Amino acid sequence: MKKALVISVVAIMALAAVLPAVSATTSQKSIADPPYEGGATPGPATVHGTLTHALDPPSGGGATNNPVKIAAIWETSGDPLDDDLSKDGTQVDPPMEYQGETEVCFFVAVFDLDNFYGQGINDINTVKIDLYHPENNGDDNCVEPGDGSLKVDLVLDPMGNTEGRDAFIAAHGVENANNHIICYYNGFDYSSLYHEWNESHLIIYKICYDMYYHQPAGWYHAVATAADNGATSDTQENWWEYVEGLGYELDFDTIDWETLTNVNQWYWKDGNWEFSPGDGYPTIRNIGNWDVKIGVAFDNWNFGTSTYSSGTHPDAMFDVRIGDKNPDATKYNQSWYERNRNQPMWPDGTIYSPIPVDNKVCCDGSNPYRGPRDNVLLLCNTTKINFGIYIYKFTHGEGTYSGDILMYALDPGYYPDDHTPCGNS
Repeated sequence: MKKALVISVVAIMALAAVLPAVSATTSQKSIADPPYEGGATPGPATVHGTLTHALDPPSGGGATNNPVKIAAIWETSGDPLDDDLSKDGTQVDPPMEYQGETEVCFFVAVFDLDNFYGQGINDINTVKIDLYHPENNGDDNCVEPGDGSLKVDLVLDPMGNTEGRDAFIAAHGVENANNHIICYYNGFDYSSLYHEWNESHLIIYKICYDMYYHQPAGWYHAVATAADNGATSDTQENWWEYVEGLGYELDFDTIDWETLTNVNQWYWKDGNWEFSPGDGYPTIRNIGNWDVKIGVAFDNWNFGTSTYSSGTHPDAMFDVRIGDKNPDATKYNQSWYERNRNQPMWPDGTIYSPIPVDNKVCCDGSNPYRGPRDNVLLLCNTTKINFGIYIYKFTHGEGTYSGDILMYALDPGYYPDDHTPCGNS
């Protein structure tokens, strides 16, 4: 599974500290009576045969029993048409921006052979795609992503002759040995499709749709059908990938504990639930399309190391908490230290992952169950982030203690299932 757009941030923090905010690097045609030449009156048998043929077409499509067929389906992601040419199928990168959108365009090539009266592609009245969520996350904490449910019904519009040809040629042009964007059906390939288009037996339909920033990553299932005035085509399907993007955003650029005087106690800088830059209360939100773990590391912050009854260790340790279990944000049921069996976050550059996450909701506002994904920042979530420091000793006495923090967007350890792009070709 491709990992993309993982955002990391170098954070500089101090007792009066700076932490740069993270930014994401989203006709119907009526059947006329046939003309008669020279004013001749046709014999009854001729008239009867013609009228029967015109008014009561056989089943199976069109007026000549040439059923409408889907010749090909493909999707594109804009410019470039495919965001990963090394992988089979169409890959679409998420916007990695809060409330951002990424446009995906869907194309269906439809074949319908002309009859004696010039019907065929002019008889086509509906081409649609049913788009389904990925079937990849049945053990997710939330109802979706990953339940395979219907996302949206899309009704496509016919493209102009030249426009459709150019879209088809462009998609074919970026294909290579590892990447097949166009899925062909009913025995068609590039050459035969182009030939039938050139003979006016084939038309390309299109619609573009905006994928929201927190639509879950994975392989989306597109199921296409077409209908003319006489019949409905067989169903054809393909899959395209909304690439996994991991990222978060912060609403603060300063953490300031101000003046601290006592040792052997925790000091907390607490956040809130409102993403409001400059309000002084740290907040974090997931701007990707997949759950994300948040890792963190500290340097020595000008604190030294001393020997204590518990052993030799730095003169300060840290805790970071996303959300909280207790309504009183200054009192936590467990610190990082307690949660990790006496493995505190020392200021030594060690990467601690993940930061504990104690409050989560699903995109629909429901509460997820507690399970294997406890310490992840779920899709859609905007929540408080709280920073704690425990000082054993002010190594240098009075003064300013400052240092660096590195925060990371980390892989949560579970992924969307992979899929091949073409269905029953």
